[in-house]
Amino acid sequence: MSRIISLPEGVSSFLASGQEGIDVTVVLLALLACALAYSVLSILAVQRYLAVKPPVLEAPQSISILKPLSGLDLGLESNLRTFFEQDYADFEILFAVRSANDPAAEVVEKLRREYTRVPSRLLVTGEPRYSNAKVYSLELMLEAAANDLVVMSDSDTRVGPDMLRKVGAEFQDSRVSVVTCPYRAVPGPSFWSRLEAVGLNTNFMAGILVARMMEGMRFAVGPTIVARRSVLKSIGGFSRLKDYLAEDFVMG
Repeated sequence: MSRIISLPEGVSSFLASGQEGIDVTVVLLALLACALAYSVLSILAVQRYLAVKPPVLEAPQSISILKPLSGLDLGLESNLRTFFEQDYADFEILFAVRSANDPAAEVVEKLRREYTRVPSRLLVTGEPRYSNAKVYSLELMLEAAANDLVVMSDSDTRVGPDMLRKVGAEFQDSRVSVVTCPYRAVPGPSFWSRLEAVGLNTNFMAGILVARMMEGMRFAVGPTIVARRSVLKSIGGFSRLKDYLAEDFVMG
């Protein structure tokens, strides 16, 4: 014999809400477990990256630095100055602006007069022939560059005097075609700039190192990329990247 028991409406509602509470708890615990697992992966990825012993530079190659510019970034003169002050025997710097009236051109000319020992050129590109103006500038600078090894670096990037020595040492291995560099974001005065810097220095950089550990470097990050000219030409040159917004990722 079976019996049907009718529960009061309040009791059934309580049981239903209790089940929903258990479901939410399970979801939150699962998210917490995933976050903890990713945090552990991030720590391991950083340790693995820091454990790599960088090569020693024994056979320096001539290097061309390509700097696409547009307007006055915060601290532009100080940023560009760090590239003129590289502790490296043989390098040149090429700059590109869309118009001779670009205020960045005046900063470049000032530094060129100050650092006459460093070969440098300023190119005025005119209006870009395709949507990605940065790639268009890089294409013209690559054509004018004197060396096979090229450093592509954004205008808001600041480096130490040993940067060229470090990246140049990597290319002593003939199998190396492209090198990209991690970086530390320096915030501006605004709250939103500080918030962005926190995200870049933690979540974004951790993601790069975890990806490196899990599958190797299959992409590049834009602030500084170093590549062989011959390799760039083998993939179709910069014109191959003209239709991509994230040309750095695609290049890598």
